[in-house]
Amino acid sequence: MYTGYNNNESKLLSLLKLKILNKYEIIKARGGNIVADNKFNEMNSILANFNYNGETKLLTMIEVIHTYLKENQSIEGSRVKKYLFIKDTDEGLENFIKNLVVDLSFNEIKTLLKKAIENTFVSSYGEKGLFSYQLSNLGINLLTLNITNDNSLFIPYTYSGDSIISLLELIKLRNINISSVICYSHDIHLLNLILDIFNVQNINFVIKDEDFLSSNESYNKALVYSPLGYKYRTNSDEQTLMFNDISKKALNNSEWAVVDKIINEKDDFRAIVLVSGKALWEKQTEIYRKKIIENGYLEGIIELPNKTFASTSVNPYLLVLSKNNKKVKLLDASKMTIKNSSRFSERERFVTLDIGTILYSYENCNNIKSIEEVSNLNNLTPSINNIVKYEIKNPTPLNTVAEVFIGCQYTLKNFQGMIEDKKTGYSILTSSDITDYYISTSDLIHIRYDDNKLDKYAIKYGDVIVTSKSSKVKVGVVDFETNEKIIVTGGMIIVRPNLNILDPIYLKVFFDSEQGQTALKSIQKGIHIVSLNSSDLANINIPLIDKEKQEKIAKKFNRRVAAYIAYQNEIKELENYIKNIYLEEMSD
Repeated sequence: MYTGYNNNESKLLSLLKLKILNKYEIIKARGGNIVADNKFNEMNSILANFNYNGETKLLTMIEVIHTYLKENQSIEGSRVKKYLFIKDTDEGLENFIKNLVVDLSFNEIKTLLKKAIENTFVSSYGEKGLFSYQLSNLGINLLTLNITNDNSLFIPYTYSGDSIISLLELIKLRNINISSVICYSHDIHLLNLILDIFNVQNINFVIKDEDFLSSNESYNKALVYSPLGYKYRTNSDEQTLMFNDISKKALNNSEWAVVDKIINEKDDFRAIVLVSGKALWEKQTEIYRKKIIENGYLEGIIELPNKTFASTSVNPYLLVLSKNNKKVKLLDASKMTIKNSSRFSERERFVTLDIGTILYSYENCNNIKSIEEVSNLNNLTPSINNIVKYEIKNPTPLNTVAEVFIGCQYTLKNFQGMIEDKKTGYSILTSSDITDYYISTSDLIHIRYDDNKLDKYAIKYGDVIVTSKSSKVKVGVVDFETNEKIIVTGGMIIVRPNLNILDPIYLKVFFDSEQGQTALKSIQKGIHIVSLNSSDLANINIPLIDKEKQEKIAKKFNRRVAAYIAYQNEIKELENYIKNIYLEEMSD
């Protein structure tokens, strides 16, 4: 549990302190100091004249400043034994950098360097440079590091080193006691330069350049911001580190391979791991996820906002791992952001997290489920599991009153070269042919097809078609007879009701209702591109009411849709009249 603040204080006071602290840190992260900002702008304009790539310019700049600080006794410079870039650098660049910092204080120089590092690596690596302050801040708070504990911290992904700078600032701000930090980087030289300049607390840093999945380190806290969608590959039949009845192959292409490596048996173990949404519902790691949950290692999941990173709009998630958990917190923090107060500011590339509110909401999370409840979830996404569940009348599994199967796996691309301008006896149905209220056959694509192997995917009267891979789930009813074979293409599910028991239009009305949408969201995967599985849809409960009542609801729906279409046609005619008023009047 997050316990970074006095539990005896009122919740209101705790939240107020968090918000003040958060506001201070945002100002600190954005502001820096005016002198360093001006120098930064001056440096950028002049550096553009030197023929080096961004990273070479940055590394040269850090080396030159490192020598300057070492010569002026601002730092000991004990981690760096030799310089790699100064010797191959244009003398004019070296002199320019020295003259740039000669009148700056040590703190101003550090501010300048921090801005330069963030600017270079944000533009080069996108998300890798952006989580530096925000997510380091959130992660350190969630790890509940405090002055009384002797913490050994493991950070296997340090990228450009900006996360290390953020970590050091937070350690100083929080007065945290850390005995050692273990990190992995492909640029040990860069990190050593940064540590010489920024590690004023003289924390013991161990830096390695190797695959941390094959390492063996001792730590009790871990902050793991690996790349979203981490790819792990192995053909080994070895068991996972955590469970001897699960093969490592089961974790191929899965971020759970990182979790398997991170967890250790120390009593005060705690870790924060960044994952993509796929990790919360993918089928191949379902057994492993359940084992982690059942063994009490999953304390909570925090769903972060989209645009947390500038390079992607997908929602990232934080797994909070610890030991001996009896329940799991599912926090939807996807709306917990601080809006830019300026009306005229540029559209933000990434959002500002409301860290105070996220921490407070996690500590006081009201969506807490038992181990058994979470183990039985097919999808651990907090926003989906926060949906209010409705009681439905006579709940009946859909597959007991209808056949449910996926459409053919062919998409429109597979039918290229077969398309005809006239009817051929075969057409294909795509998701664009399904409107909010009906299936439109006016723009069906006709194909020349001489085989009958796709006939089993041809629509029949009474079928209900549900889109399964789109930005929005659409439901259409085949309430018409057809004299040609219309093939349901990939990305759609066919529901073929027993018409003696279930009215297809009634089923659509239910799916379109608030209760039906809640039921569909409970089985959907993904946020922006929604994915539905036919087996999950088959097991969904629907309210099976009297058939006569179903038909009454269906008739009411049809009457109102007919009125809606009539009004649409009338509006189109009015729009046409309005557009042609001038021509009509001038022709008189």
